[in-house]
Amino acid sequence: ALAGGVPPGASGLLRGLSQASLATGLLCVGAALTPGAMADRMPTQALTAGFKLLLMPAIAMGLAALTGLEPLAAATAILFMAQPTASTAYVQARAMGGDAPLMAAIITGQHVAALATLFFWAMLLAG
Repeated sequence: ALAGGVPPGASGLLRGLSQASLATGLLCVGAALTPGAMADRMPTQALTAGFKLLLMPAIAMGLAALTGLEPLAAATAILFMAQPTASTAYVQARAMGGDAPLMAAIITGQHVAALATLFFWAMLLAG
């Protein structure tokens, strides 16, 4: 936190900029997405989606059981781990010279797959 707080009037500006950055990141992912990128390197996309959407929440579930985490805290941790990759990963890949088209395809694929996997994890946790 800043000593003395945020200067008057800056809070609204900072909030607006942060909200715009998320929308800009999503627009960048959408603009970079091509049908060829979605079809290219499908095994890589499937592997990353499986790891992120199935394996990571399963590991969180195991660790929660192992440590005796309370049910609400365990469910929260598991559902956080079950979220798809953030859209800002595309911006980072592009800025650092990574494979931005592949990252756009991974982000899109994971968000589509998460429609099913998040439902699966929620139902599993609901009992």
